[in-house]
Amino acid sequence: MKRGLIIDFMCGKLAKWLRFMGIDTLYVKESDPSIIENLALKTGRIIVTRSHKFKDRKKIAAVVLEEENLENQIIELSKIIDIKDNIKLLGRCSLCNSLLIQVEKESVKGKVPQYVFEIQEKFFECSKCKKIYWQGTHYENIKKRIDGIFTTLLLISLLFYGCSKKALYKTNERSVPVVRVLIAEELTSITFHSSKPIIVTGVKDHFIIQPFDTFSITKNDNFCFPLLLDNSVNSPIFVNGIGYIGKIKVYLDSDLKLINFVDMETYIKGVVPHEIGTRTLAELEAVKAQAVAARTYALKHLNLYTRPLYDLVSTVYDQIYKGIQHRYAFSDSAVKETYGKIITYRGMPVEAKYSSTCGGRTSDARDNWGQETISYLRSIRDGPNVSLSKDNAFCSISPLFTWKRKYLKEEFYKMLKRNLSGEHCDSVNKEIGNITMLRIERNPRSKRVTKLTVETETGEFIFYGLDIRKALKDGDKILWSNYFFIETNKDTTIIQGKGAGHGCGMCQWGAIGMARKGFHYDEILKHYYRGTSVKKIY
Repeated sequence: MKRGLIIDFMCGKLAKWLRFMGIDTLYVKESDPSIIENLALKTGRIIVTRSHKFKDRKKIAAVVLEEENLENQIIELSKIIDIKDNIKLLGRCSLCNSLLIQVEKESVKGKVPQYVFEIQEKFFECSKCKKIYWQGTHYENIKKRIDGIFTTLLLISLLFYGCSKKALYKTNERSVPVVRVLIAEELTSITFHSSKPIIVTGVKDHFIIQPFDTFSITKNDNFCFPLLLDNSVNSPIFVNGIGYIGKIKVYLDSDLKLINFVDMETYIKGVVPHEIGTRTLAELEAVKAQAVAARTYALKHLNLYTRPLYDLVSTVYDQIYKGIQHRYAFSDSAVKETYGKIITYRGMPVEAKYSSTCGGRTSDARDNWGQETISYLRSIRDGPNVSLSKDNAFCSISPLFTWKRKYLKEEFYKMLKRNLSGEHCDSVNKEIGNITMLRIERNPRSKRVTKLTVETETGEFIFYGLDIRKALKDGDKILWSNYFFIETNKDTTIIQGKGAGHGCGMCQWGAIGMARKGFHYDEILKHYYRGTSVKKIY
């Protein structure tokens, strides 16, 4: 962006965030339009304001925003001015707008907290006010928030204006985006084969793998990476024995990394059977609900700023995806019958969280991730609204609706002590000593444990959200959910719990239970994501 911006007193928070994004932004506290206009004329900058006094000015360029909310202001501004392609985090000082310069680590010693100096490697200094910046927790939070804002902007484009090829890697079929899925990484070698010719292209390489020939690539091969594999006929390319529709791109860092470029609908067909399992005809509506939720989740995570090479990973970190493996006609039909449909809230796609079993009550988003309240991800009772019974949860059919773990007290404390040495806690003192007390804080609405404090002879170990389940893991098996109660007797400790997974959003076993009772898939989705709608976007 060649021209800088002038932000007036009505948009102060916006000015700060534009500087976070590295956008050249002057902040002017003056309310007199003539002063701001003269400054714009002298500097050639664009005025950004909410004041309609600038709306019809002919000598200067001005953007008059209608939105009040910060995220919406950035989205509104981005429709007029190209912001996204000019983002450079840690590019400008948030206080004075001057450029940041990377400096040697030793030069900031004594100028930043000691623990920051020890754990950070890169430091940046303002060229004017000398404020020091680093890539800490605040930096990560800013990145996540910017990702969310520009994902929303991308989806507005999809919902109302159609896809741009640059933004969504559009397929030939109208408006269906392509998803970039990280299907493997940290590999030293890969084998490929297909029943059709595979065309391999790179910066310097171009050759064809003949039908049914097996071709191997190792990280030590003399190729000029990345390599793109394409058979152009929608026939699967088998990667280490697993078939994938679409194109495969091979990157080399320290090891090999594979990304599958696949259209959204084919991707969802590869997700649904692995997320909700093989279901019966009576459960078809649950499979449809799963398809819509998975599509919404994928769409929400396209083109995140923090993931330049891919959109999603093929594991539980995002959604399980295994190409054509274990796909079946029943599941495919559920995807086909919900083609192009997503869940929206106030016209925008939701963060479509889902998990196995909620145990009769879903969790709140804050229980797991500590973020601000999301209205459609609040805790709800998983049962018919007209019933007062507490024992009729839709997910009561789940094998993990209730569960129990029983330990000898000595074994329990040994297990807990082993887990305390892990990396998922905020501790006052890393020396463990004997455990003296457990303290639990619980969300009274969702019943989830939101904070676990383990007191020892030498200090406290504190766990939040999802890390609580890791603190109470037994070997490699983390606790099924945060919906649990601990009972300690003379010789035994019993953990009694309900549900499996984070419990937020759609309960998959609850969706199955609702389908068996005759609910339609959009009724299932509206039950778990309150206040939302199902919308067809392509």
